[in-house]
Amino acid sequence: GKAALRRAAAPLDAARALSERLDQPYLLGILSLAEGVVAFMAEERWQKCGELCQKSEAIFREHCRAVTWEVSNSKFFFLNSLLLRGELAALAAELPDALKSAQDSGDLFAESFLSLRFSPTIWLAEDSPERRASELSELSRKVSAREFYLQHYWERHANVQRLLYAGEGAAALHAHESLWSALPRALLVRMQFNRIELLHLHRDADLLQIFR
Repeated sequence: GKAALRRAAAPLDAARALSERLDQPYLLGILSLAEGVVAFMAEERWQKCGELCQKSEAIFREHCRAVTWEVSNSKFFFLNSLLLRGELAALAAELPDALKSAQDSGDLFAESFLSLRFSPTIWLAEDSPERRASELSELSRKVSAREFYLQHYWERHANVQRLLYAGEGAAALHAHESLWSALPRALLVRMQFNRIELLHLHRDADLLQIFR
């Protein structure tokens, strides 16, 4: 929100000045990625986020080494920007290559996040919500269960969406309540973006029950 944007302004300005003065590719890539994350989280400017994260990914790939985390996060936020702009065809076209890259490098975090965050939405758009659902469940089980991670959040989020799509309002509401109860210990509820998405899902479940 606006408060977070104000807090981020001074550090970003300082990082921008330093990066431009040193003209070092890694710093320029990190700066572009940070600006993209701020555009996503605080400004809610999806187009700007996508452009900045494409720029950061290109810098990391072309000029840096040992930057798997940086490339992955650039890709995550770029794909999120496509999703939130409703560019599902572009998202569906980009996702396979991103998944293959994660699988080829043995990056379970990237593979699980990409699959659990984006694949279910694409399948809903294709009217095939059950497609390969067992694969996602298996992938989720590979993620450590010692804590509640972002991948667990998106798996449960996708389940609520699937139930809503199927017209199962009561089951969706129950699944939503289960998801909400797990969030405080993961601190994910402190993110405005997640709170808005969860409230949106809750209202959808309520409305479905009212009008069925």
